Amino acid sequence: MNRLLTFPGQQPIYLGDIDFMQDSVKNAFRQLLVALTGSDTPNCILKTATAEQDGVICLDGEIMPYKAYQGTMIGSYGYKVVSSYSGSRTFKNGEVHDCYEERYAEESLAISGTNLPTLDSLLSSRMRFPKRAIVLPIDYSEASISAIRIGASVLLELSIKFTSSLTTEYLVNQSYMPFSVSATAPKYCVAGANIGGSLKTLPAEVTIDGESLMTVRIPQTSFSAGDQCTLNLSILL
Repeated sequence: MNRLLTFPGQQPIYLGDIDFMQDSVKNAFRQLLVALTGSDTPNCILKTATAEQDGVICLDGEIMPYKAYQGTMIGSYGYKVVSSYSGSRTFKNGEVHDCYEERYAEESLAISGTNLPTLDSLLSSRMRFPKRAIVLPIDYSEASISAIRIGASVLLELSIKFTSSLTTEYLVNQSYMPFSVSATAPKYCVAGANIGGSLKTLPAEVTIDGESLMTVRIPQTSFSAGDQCTLNLSILL
């Protein structure tokens, strides 16, 4: 952030110095929103306004409160910046000026208005989640685990296509996870399967040990070549 530097020795301060400080703060917040949203003109709603509480908006890089439209909203929103003045001062030349300008935006109906996106929606569209997939070394099937890491959770999908006939109570046994996951209590979910052309559901118990090895146990089931099975699970870390 730009800074006004000060030094001992009765440094003179000019009106332009105050403008410099105000612009430094404004530009710092604007640069932050540019980095977060990826837009050079980060116009967005930071906090949605309600009838009871003002919101927060960014218009052309300037952050200010905004007031919700009080009528029945039909069509697009528009926003106009309103200034209120206070802090009356009498200058040495006898002139009187209001030295405080408080700026806020008002929501209004606009034929050519554009509904501004929220900051949450802009962040979500830019967010990139780590994705990984591994092929499981299982002789009797073509099996893979795909996973997406989202914050403190992992969304996992296990897909299996059987290449030979087999009767088993384990879809996978001690197979590595795409992400490191600490030991957790057993998780219970349902696997969907196509067995001999018939759709079936299989209750499944998923356990993960301290080495991030996953075991999926099901009721003993007979599979034939070509049968398929899919399991989806959300794991909180």
